Amino acid sequence: MGYTVGYSTTNAASKLELTPLEKILRKIPSVKSLEVLSKICRNISQNPNEPKYRKLRLANKMIKANIVDVDNCIDFLTDEGIGFVEDNSDDEKKEKFLVLPASKKIKFTIVQSIEKAIDYREKEDENQQKQKAKIRKIGA
Repeated sequence: MGYTVGYSTTNAASKLELTPLEKILRKIPSVKSLEVLSKICRNISQNPNEPKYRKLRLANKMIKANIVDVDNCIDFLTDEGIGFVEDNSDDEKKEKFLVLPASKKIKFTIVQSIEKAIDYREKEDENQQKQKAKIRKIGA
């Protein structure tokens, strides 16, 4: 006897559509990059009036390696609702910056979305490692 009336056997969360923000975050291939994005957004969220957190020097070694050189990170910061803009006002040094205008705020829900993307990426990476191990085992 099955009592299925009014109950769904599928996970309700699986039916939810990802937001554009979540879609771009899932395209970021590096856990480290997601962690750096989380730290940037967390710092701004917790200290919205602190200018040092709102300006990213793109030539900075950590920013370059984990944001500039990683697919979809700059898109996340600029195009997907975060609101960073390019700033070349320091023309003497010819350095490029991304700056979050004072009018833009980062809600903590964005940080939470990044944390969910980190969990997703870690699980995906783990599944890929398991698949590689199975293939090696079969080939041996």
